Amino acid sequence: MSLLTTNSPSAILCQICAKVFSVALLVMLIAGSATQATTWKPLPIHGADVRSLAIDPSNPDSVFAGTSGGHVYWSGDGGKNWQNAGQAIPFKGWVVASLVFDPNRSGRIWAGLWGVWGSGLVAFSDDQGHSWNLRREGLPEAAVYALALVPGAPGRIFAATRKGVYGTEDDGGRWRSLSDGVPGLINVSSLLVDPYEPSTIFAGTWRRAYRSDDSGQTWKGIFEGMALDSEVFSLRAVPNRPGEIWASTCGWVYHSRNRGQTWTRKREGLQERRSPGLLAMPDGTLLTATVRGLYRSRDGGGRWGRTSTDQISVQSLAFHPKRPNRVLVGTEGAGVWVSQDRGLSWDASPVGMNNLRVDALTRLGNEVFAAVNHAGPFSGIYRVASDGEVTREEWPIPTVLDLAALGDLLFAGTEKGLFERQLGNWRLVREIGTDRIEQLAARGTRLVARTPHGLFEREGGPFRTLPFAPGSPKSVAMSGKNLWVGTGSGLFQLNQDSHQPISMPSVQGSKAGIRLATVGDELWLADRGSVWQRRTLEAPWVQTRKTPSRLLETGDLVFPLLVVGKEPPSWLYHQPSSSFLEISLPSAPWNIRGALVKNGQLLLATAGQGLLTAPVPALKSAEKIPAISATR
Repeated sequence: MSLLTTNSPSAILCQICAKVFSVALLVMLIAGSATQATTWKPLPIHGADVRSLAIDPSNPDSVFAGTSGGHVYWSGDGGKNWQNAGQAIPFKGWVVASLVFDPNRSGRIWAGLWGVWGSGLVAFSDDQGHSWNLRREGLPEAAVYALALVPGAPGRIFAATRKGVYGTEDDGGRWRSLSDGVPGLINVSSLLVDPYEPSTIFAGTWRRAYRSDDSGQTWKGIFEGMALDSEVFSLRAVPNRPGEIWASTCGWVYHSRNRGQTWTRKREGLQERRSPGLLAMPDGTLLTATVRGLYRSRDGGGRWGRTSTDQISVQSLAFHPKRPNRVLVGTEGAGVWVSQDRGLSWDASPVGMNNLRVDALTRLGNEVFAAVNHAGPFSGIYRVASDGEVTREEWPIPTVLDLAALGDLLFAGTEKGLFERQLGNWRLVREIGTDRIEQLAARGTRLVARTPHGLFEREGGPFRTLPFAPGSPKSVAMSGKNLWVGTGSGLFQLNQDSHQPISMPSVQGSKAGIRLATVGDELWLADRGSVWQRRTLEAPWVQTRKTPSRLLETGDLVFPLLVVGKEPPSWLYHQPSSSFLEISLPSAPWNIRGALVKNGQLLLATAGQGLLTAPVPALKSAEKIPAISATR
């Protein structure tokens, strides 16, 4: 187990393919007075959003990969297999934008990070990523996008931040701004220390590039030949060719022979302008990463040709001089891909990575289906068989927002319409069109699909429109013949094409509206500040939680509902005893996208950790919390 420590006071196809407030009848059962410990394991669905790569200078088979989910993965076999370098997510809430080995301290690796909610961090590890030490004193409250170290100058580090270039002379003990007063030198996304003149530093911003010839003390713009508003994603020197530099930008790639004094744009053969990274290799091979594949040039950038599938969005590249034929690239969602022939061909190599976005779960018979999104060629529907074997549906489908089973049929609500699975293939349900399907609700022989603008229903025949006049539906739930619809401010019952307003408790509305769930005849409602339960249509509302929460139906008869709090903890609802079981979730509450309970296992769909599973904790009735009621 690694620890994130601070020395500053201010401190991813499988195998190649988831307090309580209640009336007197509601009690909370927990083991002791604390949340029960839970061991979560990822199912073998592999991939990751890899934003940074670093290869140990002393060992070309030792590779590190940083993700947008705060993971740091390690491979000891040149990128074939991966495992957590230390703890599963050392930087929760942070994007590992940069990983750099220290040229002056053997084995030390530095990480530059930017926060999902803002701010930035710099950290280093001296034990192969098992633990990390923060170095943030003097850094601004701004994202750190890149780091650059200076060979022969121990302790000197440059950081590219949203507020400019920052530097340190004491290994990050104290940072100071190096770009104050330089107009335009803000939003710095890339850095390069000239390997032939280490006092020369290049900085790429969201608009253009700058250069300093005195270790960052003064700067000048190097604009000639580079179009305005060309965000400079990366800067690379050419081995054995002093003064020659390449820049990859949001508007093709640029080449300079005179340290950036003038630039020439190179785009012949490139079918995608956005290039997050570039490699210049000693034999003259050039590789550029684009959001639609990897391109290669052997004539100095005069002509480019794509060598990978256009389904991968490449975010980072790395190679080691001792293994010149082997190149690794980090992709958006599809993990790491490896070439053994200097970029001519590529093999996916994500095994061991589970930094995936799983947005929906459902159960069909004894099988579980999960929707993986934003993972390039690994996106789609995955099937988890009863024996745990995981396979991917080989049929293209748009980004999936929800899944539902109806009899022996499977439906997927996507950003471009509703799809139905027949004999293993998916087809668009044309009666609905290509509108965004945000939610599916199924009970018995009835299925309801919710779009941002209306409702569609199927029961034994084709889909038909359900008239709904009160406004935009934000949430639906079914119990028996009743369909409940929540809007931004109200709750309605739909029955035989009529809509009847239903009295609600005093809820706190939001743009997302209220959220609904049903357990048998029970109706549950969550708003911005509370969770409410109504045992029957005639019963009063009961406030079961005084905290912002979301409701996820699990498809189980015993534990049919997961209540996800805005902050930990969260709760499983035990329906037979009308009680709650406090549970520790493996990810931030907002990353929990779906839940299922099957054969005593709780499966979670997460945004960033893939599909995780853990045993449902034991229900120990000996420990009860006295009930507190709040009814209307």
